Amino acid sequence: MDNTGNKFTYWIDSNTNYLCLFTINPILNIMLGYVGITKEHTLYGKNYYEVTIDFYEEITYSGQIIIHEYRQSDQYWFFGFDYGHGYIPATGNIQLDVENLAKALVNLDSNNFRRINNEKNWHYTQ
Repeated sequence: MDNTGNKFTYWIDSNTNYLCLFTINPILNIMLGYVGITKEHTLYGKNYYEVTIDFYEEITYSGQIIIHEYRQSDQYWFFGFDYGHGYIPATGNIQLDVENLAKALVNLDSNNFRRINNEKNWHYTQ
């Protein structure tokens, strides 16, 4: 749960090692999806309107999200989207759409590094 009372479903994506999450906006009843990147990522701290992300949904959020059950969530910068702007969900599967956003963010990391297993174990990827 965050400081607004939203309950999140979250997981570490096995392909990117990014923190992925989704929730339902309780007022508008729409799905919201987010991917958290760490400080080592090129886009950490950037506003969503400053970057172009090759993703089939419109990015509508960037910033921090505090999840009380996941203490490390304050170490991530999130990019997110929602199904509330009149778009037809690309896959109809919020988890798959969140994981596809994670893949798009990996491709934008100009450091070309990706975390594998834990924070001290880095692997170079091309």
